[in-house]
Amino acid sequence: MEKIKALFDLMELITKDTSLAVEIQLAENQPLDYLNQFDGTLQERGIDRPIPELPWLALVDGLARRNLLVELDWKEDPEELIAVCQRLTENHSESTEIKTTLTSLEPLTGDDIEEFLPVLNRYINKHGIQLV
Repeated sequence: MEKIKALFDLMELITKDTSLAVEIQLAENQPLDYLNQFDGTLQERGIDRPIPELPWLALVDGLARRNLLVELDWKEDPEELIAVCQRLTENHSESTEIKTTLTSLEPLTGDDIEEFLPVLNRYINKHGIQLV
């Protein structure tokens, strides 16, 4: 349990969904059962046997299945990042204000993604949201 405590801590910052904690524990304690249960997703990643990173992947894939995470390539355009942020915050209590904030950033989208990420983070942080 101590090995995966940091994963639980991170998970709790994002969601209180206890079923995700169960999946992470399964990946740690019974990796073959986890592999059998989520073989489709893991096969896409080229994983067909237990690996040390399996609990981490359980967290990442579990968040993605719950629409709480979107994996982006480092080469993505800032416009794509804005669109993803809008989708991820649709159910946020301040979704209208967040959408307005994100729309106001569109003139800055010509910037390189590495330069744009900190700008985007500063703007959405005002709404209690953090890019990870």
